[in-house]
Amino acid sequence: MFEILAFFTALAGIATGVKTGLDSAGTMDDENKSPVNITIRCLTHGFFWAFIYTLPVYLLQKFWWIALIIVVIGVIVHSSKKDN
Repeated sequence: MFEILAFFTALAGIATGVKTGLDSAGTMDDENKSPVNITIRCLTHGFFWAFIYTLPVYLLQKFWWIALIIVVIGVIVHSSKKDN
């Protein structure tokens, strides 16, 4: 059960990371805008967000109350970013 949940949250994290990597690639200097640099940026963002998204799933197995706090904080931060 938790493995399936972790798999799909990791996929969501990778998708979010690739999107933010591509969005931030638009702000790169022209000399740094090579396909390799953009790919590395997307991969690092993807792995970072996959870790962040999967962390509550791991904590849910061990310390469910910490996972609940992380999810609530994430929802508050995410909803405050949508308002701006």
